[in-house]
Amino acid sequence: MLERRRSDSQPGFGVVKLGWVTRNQHEEIAVQMETSIWVQVRPENTAPTAA
Repeated sequence: MLERRRSDSQPGFGVVKLGWVTRNQHEEIAVQMETSIWVQVRPENTAPTAA
């Protein structure tokens, strides 16, 4: 996860920016990608639970 922020216009949602790097057998970067996803946020004071 590169960054996260709550939406100003839609309080129950936010944007999370994710990044991936794939390296080849010589440890050189072969693929580098960043994407942003729209997610629903957890209510305040709610801790994640183990599955």
